[in-house]
Amino acid sequence: RREAAGRRRLLEYGALGIPVACSALDDWPGLAQAPVARADNEAAAWSQVLLERARDLERAGREGERLKAWVKENCMLGPHLPSWLEALGR
Repeated sequence: RREAAGRRRLLEYGALGIPVACSALDDWPGLAQAPVARADNEAAAWSQVLLERARDLERAGREGERLKAWVKENCMLGPHLPSWLEALGR
């Protein structure tokens, strides 16, 4: 599904440190707190979000690094592996 692909891309790009601009994430459980640039679904809002990042590449780089850290802390299996193994009885 398109919605699932968007979530996956957010995590993939985030893991690579690529800053993400997207539409509202409030209805995406677990991703609402992701440090991404959100835009309303109108052309002017998207233009503003994208131009701001294009004009300040250092800022965009910092946003990408913040997203990378957030994905690593909140979305990777590593830190949560003991809980999963316990739940699986291993």
